[in-house]
Amino acid sequence: MLLIYNILLHLSLIMLLPFYLVKAKRTGVDIRYWFGFIPPELHTGSNVRKTIWIHAVSVGEVNAVKPLIKKIRESNPSLRIILSTVTGTGQTVARQSVPEVDQFIFFPSDLIWNLRRLFKYINPQLLILVETELWPNLISLCASRSIPIMLINGRISPRSFMRYKKVRWFFQPLLNKMTLFLMQSETEVDRIRTIGAPHHKIKITGNIKFDISIPELTDLEKQRYRAMFGFEPSQPVWLVGSTHPGEEKLILQVYKAIRATQPELRLILVPRHPHRAEEVGKEIELLGLPYVRRSQLPPECATDRVNKAFTKALSPILSNPDSPVRVKNSHSIILVDTVGELTKLYALADVVFIGGSLVPIGGHNVLEPATLGKPILFGPYMHNFEFCAELLLSAGGGIQVNNIQDLESQLSALLEQPELRRQLGEKARSAVIANQGATERTFEEIKKYLN
Repeated sequence: MLLIYNILLHLSLIMLLPFYLVKAKRTGVDIRYWFGFIPPELHTGSNVRKTIWIHAVSVGEVNAVKPLIKKIRESNPSLRIILSTVTGTGQTVARQSVPEVDQFIFFPSDLIWNLRRLFKYINPQLLILVETELWPNLISLCASRSIPIMLINGRISPRSFMRYKKVRWFFQPLLNKMTLFLMQSETEVDRIRTIGAPHHKIKITGNIKFDISIPELTDLEKQRYRAMFGFEPSQPVWLVGSTHPGEEKLILQVYKAIRATQPELRLILVPRHPHRAEEVGKEIELLGLPYVRRSQLPPECATDRVNKAFTKALSPILSNPDSPVRVKNSHSIILVDTVGELTKLYALADVVFIGGSLVPIGGHNVLEPATLGKPILFGPYMHNFEFCAELLLSAGGGIQVNNIQDLESQLSALLEQPELRRQLGEKARSAVIANQGATERTFEEIKKYLN
């Protein structure tokens, strides 16, 4: 079975290589890792320190695993931690925000000869896969070397579940080789068991994304951001995060329609992939709306470092609630084409919409804005985050819309009713708090293998 898989894997890589080369250049992925490139920092230390390899796909998984990595580091200061990602944005966020990691790499593809070469330098004593990363050659190679393999925060979307079921005969032997499956919920347990995971290796530990710690911006920081963006204190802000192709056009149509009755409304639009900013900008221009790209704002506004001179000059104005802050170049839309700032920008929002849900992508993480107590809207396609979406709906902390007409109606109602926004946000925050603790439970299981 592995022989057939490897033949098909090599054939598909050859056939799709031009596509992947273009995509890698556009998204910032270092494609050299696919062909056995070993960064210089991995050439030393492989046999000196105990090593664990943690694999997280993209930004969401990286953010989710940060508190867990911090716990691992605090309990094992001498441990060597390697973190891999698939996407360029995930790699950027990881390098910027996870100081406990010793080395960062792109996932080296599942080519067996490539993995064998990498293992000479990594030599891991434990492999941790975040959510659902079931790579046949990686699993087989670890099993042949008696390296424990843990799946943490495990989940399988309904769509993936149907695909896995069709090839259960292939995945069951692979899942038997894995050490432990720490799943998010009973539903995920049923799915992983159905496709072949042994019952005695499965545990429910919950969703570690509920434990994400998001630092709140101070009032001065919020006012400073609004001033930099050209938003006056009285203007409501609608933040739309992690949008996909075809979705921005729908969002912009809703925004333009609501602006007819609420001209003060401002929009922060955050495409899931920053490299798409140019095409999204063209969509905005077609509607004749003024906008600015995030990267075009002053550099001190695009980083975490606060420019002291700027802050000193604005402090008397920003600290006085009766002093309106007016910026010379005011724009109704901020198009975010930078990486790693979305969680911070949630703090500016009066209402949040989660992208990837108006088009059949499957949605994105609703827990970050919920943690900040923001009222949250999302579309009909939330199958990748069905548990979180259902939790918010049942708690009264989120609203699901069926189409853009429904979105326009619900958004208008929220903008007109501050108390409704507050109630929705508080219920969302309470739902998150009630489901925390998965990081600690996951760490307790990992500790057994670290020792």
